[in-house]
Amino acid sequence: KEGQCHCFSEEVLQSFADLATTNISENDPVDVRRGAAAFLYNLALFLNDRNDNESRDISDLQVTIICTVTEGLLDETDVEVATRIMLVIGKIVKPSRNMNDAAATLLADLGYIDVISAVRSSTITSLERGDAVRKLADEIVQTVSS
Repeated sequence: KEGQCHCFSEEVLQSFADLATTNISENDPVDVRRGAAAFLYNLALFLNDRNDNESRDISDLQVTIICTVTEGLLDETDVEVATRIMLVIGKIVKPSRNMNDAAATLLADLGYIDVISAVRSSTITSLERGDAVRKLADEIVQTVSS
């Protein structure tokens, strides 16, 4: 888009994503995990905006993000972090009105859709505000399955 600065190289963005995914997937304090999840959500928005050419491809960076956050999703104990992770996945799978078929296929092929389905009945959904996590999981599963 005109007037926008795309001054971050892929290497820099990958470094940022690696740091955030490390902090979200380890046993870091909840505030660190929340910050990492929020950053990844903003990065997903940035990548969607950057690739607004209606491409049906998925970048290596988006693959890294989806794989890393989904693998640790069932172990997450904080509702806010889990909600942000679901939003990250959702923004990559459906960046706008149209679904990113490559991202949806990735979720299905790697069995991550099963992980997201399992979240719907995990203990995190029984916590206060956990219903939001379940609703996001439902929406992602329904979007990918359609």
